[in-house]
Amino acid sequence: MATRTEQMLDDFRAELNKLMPAVGLVDEMTGYVELVRGKADAIQKEAERILKEAEVITKKDITQSREDLKDFKDKKEKEIQTLLKGLSETVEELNRLTLFLKNADISGKLGSIELRIDNLNTSLQSFHSRLDALERVVRDENAKVVKEVVDLGGRLNSMKTTTIILSSVQLAVLIGLFVWLLLKS
Repeated sequence: MATRTEQMLDDFRAELNKLMPAVGLVDEMTGYVELVRGKADAIQKEAERILKEAEVITKKDITQSREDLKDFKDKKEKEIQTLLKGLSETVEELNRLTLFLKNADISGKLGSIELRIDNLNTSLQSFHSRLDALERVVRDENAKVVKEVVDLGGRLNSMKTTTIILSSVQLAVLIGLFVWLLLKS
């Protein structure tokens, strides 16, 4: 099943096959491809930063939290890789488009091409927004895990105090029983 972006690219290719060579537009497209590559690199760096941040948290927390965050990291890493793969495919399509445009004259269809490029740009902006939403989810999940670890630490401290008190009571009972047995005999 083709995505909206893939469908737009297929429609765009069909329109371009009808056009004649135009060298003037190639320079503008080359700049756009470089912009897309830059955004792809920025997205990948941000995704790596998010994953490293989650990894640091897992090293600080208790074993269960490590397992939970590792599962979370793996799931999000797969999602990010899927998104980056889509962006990489888009960049490849744009590279092929640039090569085609070097050999095509499309002066009569510039308006239609600009509209389609705007649609691709909108799709890329939507992709970036989804990555921003993913980052917020990662931040929220990290905050939840940290809160749970803090709550668990508090409960462990309460359990430690209770254990010490119960041990002291048992020791006092044993000492009392021992003294009572000594006095009785």
